[in-house]
Amino acid sequence: MFETVLFNIIKALSSVFEIVFAFILLSSFFDKKYVSPWPQRVAFVLSAGIMFALQETGRIGEFKVLAEILLVLVISFTVYTGKKRDRVVFLLAFSLMLALADIMSAFALSWIADRAPFLERDAFFFRLLNLELPYLIMLAAVLLLCGFIRRKSEHIEFRYWIMLLTVPAITIITLTVFQFALQSLPEDEQIHNYIYAAAAGLLFITVLVFVLFSKLQNQLAIVRDNQEMKLQMDLQKQSVEKMETAYNHTRALRHDLKNHLRCLNGLLQSGDYDGARAYLKTMQSDIEDATYFAVSENSAVDAILNEKLLEAQNQQTNLRFEVASLKNTRANAVDLCIILSNALDNALEACAKIPDVEERFITLKITESPESLVISVVNPVEKEPVRRGLTFVSTKKDGANHGIGLKSIRSTAEKYRGEVLARCEQKRFTLLVRLNFPEDSQKEQKTGQK
Repeated sequence: MFETVLFNIIKALSSVFEIVFAFILLSSFFDKKYVSPWPQRVAFVLSAGIMFALQETGRIGEFKVLAEILLVLVISFTVYTGKKRDRVVFLLAFSLMLALADIMSAFALSWIADRAPFLERDAFFFRLLNLELPYLIMLAAVLLLCGFIRRKSEHIEFRYWIMLLTVPAITIITLTVFQFALQSLPEDEQIHNYIYAAAAGLLFITVLVFVLFSKLQNQLAIVRDNQEMKLQMDLQKQSVEKMETAYNHTRALRHDLKNHLRCLNGLLQSGDYDGARAYLKTMQSDIEDATYFAVSENSAVDAILNEKLLEAQNQQTNLRFEVASLKNTRANAVDLCIILSNALDNALEACAKIPDVEERFITLKITESPESLVISVVNPVEKEPVRRGLTFVSTKKDGANHGIGLKSIRSTAEKYRGEVLARCEQKRFTLLVRLNFPEDSQKEQKTGQK
């Protein structure tokens, strides 16, 4: 009697284990849509109640997998934020984990039954093991996958996830064939041992692929961080050099100011007004070349903006800035420079193709809030850019680097779970880049600054 009651209690609790695993994985894959924890709690209670009701009505075997996948899909859209393709990857991964846990459990129970014939299948221990072993395997897989995800500074690209998921998919297919072979062969066949060993080896290889890929990702992340640090140092060096050059030039102008004034006074006294105007124009050009604009209070970003401003002046393009202070921005300076450099290069290239210099302009706006940073670049175009799918393709002359700038902007925005929007209306191109700062990211960055 006691064993029956205990078994039923454990069975009732087990009906929600996979929902718990699903929420753990969802929290690792995606960011929460709401600041309040109550939407997540309500979703968990409802989904757990549905799974419990299915089990108590005796239909858990018929609708278990379908119900779980549908519930996870609905929860991923209502409680968490993320791209549709990322949700597809998650559902594939979760489904493969469910199938792999069930198959590995069947293999393990078959091996135990062969090695312990005295253990009856109706015994309490065997029934309990048959019930809980898939969840134990699932727990191990969840812990492995969560650790794998949390060590990544960036989310793995979609194509790499698909490649990774083919490994457990092939493992499931192979194990299914092995299981069919076990059922077809006589129980005393020696080949059973080889099949069990092959199944264990195949599972080991599957885990090893994820571990090795994780290590490789860590190494690549270190290389990428070093490259970003080097780029940031180069940008800082360029910024300091430009400020130093501008300062020295300004000192020279101040030193020669008396001579300039004396020369102008002489030209005016002699009535050479054209010469005086020409002299003033030369002085104005020299002063403008020596001026360094502190636009954003971020030295790396200011270096980029001053460089692009000079390029715009040289090609007779009116470049206008409306930039918020980025002194305490949560965005990485290198990432901002990558976005601004590519966006302004594309805009300058488009403006250079416009014959009428009076129509050449670029408007750059940068706004920041505690939740996000938005960069907007507007410029005219002579011809509308080529559109492929939902995005535009850059019209660079170098075919090998075709569209690299927009791809770099998109990949950088993805690091912040942001988005890139581009549209072209009436020969006016608008690029909008949004970088999001999730609450967890803000806390981590604040802690890092301390």
